Amino acid sequence: MSEIISFPKLFAEKEAAKMLDISLATIRRVRDSGKIAFRRVSKSIRYTEADLNEYLDNGRVPCKTSNTQDKSESTGCHSEKDRTPGAERGSTSVHDKQSAHLLAQMTFSKPS
Repeated sequence: MSEIISFPKLFAEKEAAKMLDISLATIRRVRDSGKIAFRRVSKSIRYTEADLNEYLDNGRVPCKTSNTQDKSESTGCHSEKDRTPGAERGSTSVHDKQSAHLLAQMTFSKPS
């Protein structure tokens, strides 16, 4: 009795690019950089489902499970908690306020 050998399904570059939702140029660039495995069948480039899955797994970014209490909700930065942009309230000197007001008037006034 002879055994039946089953080969993995091979995908052409165009099919593989479509499956990964990337352009043909991108999959070629990724292949040339060595980030995705491939098979050469005669002059054709082919990919297996395992090759595509391995590429996707290598690009996977693990989720961060750090304590969110230490991070600012808006930026994810742990160094400053609930920091508002700009100067502290009441820290601008009177001269700076007057200069800012004058500059705003000159900027937004209608040309004469």
